[in-house]
Amino acid sequence: MYIADTWNNRIQKWVIGASSGTTVAGDTTGANGSALNTLSLPYGVFVDQSQNVYVADTGNYRIMYWGNGMSTGSMVAGTGAYGNGSNELGGCEGIYVDSSGTMYITDFNNHRVVKWTAGAATGSVAAGGNGISNTTTQLGFPWGIAVDTTNSAMYIANWGLYSISKWSFGATSGSTYAGTAGIAGSTATTLLNPANIILDSYNNLYVADAYNMRIQMFCASSPTQGVTIAGINQQQGYTSLKLSMPYGLALDSGYNLYVADTMNHRIQKFSKAS
Repeated sequence: MYIADTWNNRIQKWVIGASSGTTVAGDTTGANGSALNTLSLPYGVFVDQSQNVYVADTGNYRIMYWGNGMSTGSMVAGTGAYGNGSNELGGCEGIYVDSSGTMYITDFNNHRVVKWTAGAATGSVAAGGNGISNTTTQLGFPWGIAVDTTNSAMYIANWGLYSISKWSFGATSGSTYAGTAGIAGSTATTLLNPANIILDSYNNLYVADAYNMRIQMFCASSPTQGVTIAGINQQQGYTSLKLSMPYGLALDSGYNLYVADTMNHRIQKFSKAS
């Protein structure tokens, strides 16, 4: 697994079952920096099939690319400075990269998702970009992103609007897919600061519902009602059943769930129920 070790300014590769990881991006000492071999508060990571690593280098307002085995990265999106222009980012949190190398980036403080073609000097707005609100044309501090390439759609976690938006490629507006836009809560139909999200092969959606201390699953057949599959709703803790600000999540091929249990400084594995 690959872990965005945010406060140590590095990306760690951790073989399942190992007692230690290796740094594959960022300085091995954990130093914060803006050079091409350093990172600053990386929040998002995407690894392609060749094990090349893309990093949402949040504190440097850029996307960094680390080729497999390389000790230095290259900047592939953003300028390294805060901004809202077509060549700039304002706090990137999540990233998805398709098979052609096109990046979809959640531009947190600019309330938009930016589509950035491989090798391009600028990106284009793929969702939002009209300020923060719970209308169908706007986003609110977007964090996580999941892309369904088969059906040409994006799912976007609105950290500041407590909802998940679904946005078709090329559309100028989206719709609320999960949660209740603008309303925070801890029920089956509400969320509280959703962070990262993922889709499984059946298009079921999994949400790191950070401030509710839980992972919610929304079935593709009925996404209005979420089911808690990890953590205990509104109960922060460090026992094996509890979570503390879960921000990230992943599934393996056996549908076992891995959760970045942020404030407990650990990765928790929840095995699929038989």
